[in-house]
Amino acid sequence: MKMPRWMLAPPPSAYAEDAAAPSTSSTASTTPASPSPSTPDQPDNPSDQSRPVADRHALRRVRWLCIGLGTLFLFVVWLSMGISTTYPGDEERFIESARAFAGLPSLEFLRTYEEMSGPLPFWYWGNWGQLFGDSLISMRLATMVWGVITLWLLFEVLASLLPRPRWVAIAFACVILNPYWWTMSIFAYTDIFGMAGLLLASIGVVRGRSWWDVAYIVVGLAVALLSRQYLVFALPAMGIVALSWWAVDRRMAIKLLGAIAVGCLPLIMLVLLWRGLGPDNVLKDTYQTGLLRWKFESAWLYLCLMGIYGLPLWVWLRKVATFRRWEWLLAVITLIVGGLVFITPSDSAIAVGFTTVGLFDRTMQWLGLIDSVRHLIWTLGGVLGVLLLARLTTRAAANITQGRLGPDTYILLILLGVLIVMPLSYLHWEKYFIPALPWLCAGIVRLKLAARG
Repeated sequence: MKMPRWMLAPPPSAYAEDAAAPSTSSTASTTPASPSPSTPDQPDNPSDQSRPVADRHALRRVRWLCIGLGTLFLFVVWLSMGISTTYPGDEERFIESARAFAGLPSLEFLRTYEEMSGPLPFWYWGNWGQLFGDSLISMRLATMVWGVITLWLLFEVLASLLPRPRWVAIAFACVILNPYWWTMSIFAYTDIFGMAGLLLASIGVVRGRSWWDVAYIVVGLAVALLSRQYLVFALPAMGIVALSWWAVDRRMAIKLLGAIAVGCLPLIMLVLLWRGLGPDNVLKDTYQTGLLRWKFESAWLYLCLMGIYGLPLWVWLRKVATFRRWEWLLAVITLIVGGLVFITPSDSAIAVGFTTVGLFDRTMQWLGLIDSVRHLIWTLGGVLGVLLLARLTTRAAANITQGRLGPDTYILLILLGVLIVMPLSYLHWEKYFIPALPWLCAGIVRLKLAARG
């Protein structure tokens, strides 16, 4: 029986695609041997151990360069925006809520606290405040600690999906330069906590070689889901990766699936305590009205963001954006559908005075673009999003027919998870797409590698 390649990786030859010397002997000297399917303990992924020696050294240098420059970038942005300057948003309310979390909160308090997201960030801020003070500067510094940790986790996730250090660095820069990323890393928002947990869990799922990876999954998912409940969108992708081990190492598959289940337990217990998807409070009564409903207009927004937020890479990787004949047909169909779907704020957002769906939409409004132009831009973003999913689907199908899952399949599943799960939320908002941004950028870069042949 042909055993599947269960690890998430390009073929080993991909590591040599950028080699300076094109000769066969040079390529062979920088290409790791393909592991036998009968030896599942030898990972076929771009980890430090499976890369060529030259690549491992380059990866270490690029890792510290990216994390160092990323940290410097966050501090410079924080200083330039004013370390104690207040901005419109949820910061002051979050800090006020965090004060009530100092110490060990009671079950009744956890059932009714006045927020919509999970309790972990507030508990962290509350106890940080007891030790170092709860001023705005102190709380932002507390968040910055997680922002720096998340830079390291982001790099490791991208390195697990891309074969060359310079491609990792390019995707890394595209992610952290997104305004939502650096604002949630320096301001007292809850998003960076969930992002750190999601990335940590992904590292454990992709590597899946030891009990450490099992621990990463448990801790990562617990942190992610106790911070932002909507991060459940990544669970199907992680579950499928875990199941892909079944044919080659059933015990490892059971470990990974068990780790995913255990990582979800804290949120499940909270849902039982809340008797719903959020604390029983005034905000819940205001926003979470009625049953869950999947909304096509929300899915369309996130599909458009796949094109718009990845646009810097699409422009730079122009060869990838060249349409084939069948893709022209798909683009025309998407244009027709997009012409009928208008992106507007959610009812709950309108109720509190919002007129846009996030920063990009607000920028278009600030530039004075008329509604028809804004609508066209959103639609073109949707076309790019559909083309990305189509090409990832084609590559995923090719990987599966070759008996391996492949990173393209994992990226595709993450992005599809956003489109399936996120539209169930009472609010669609550009920032809610950010947790999928690392996989979006990695997916576009991988299409460039495929286009190079």
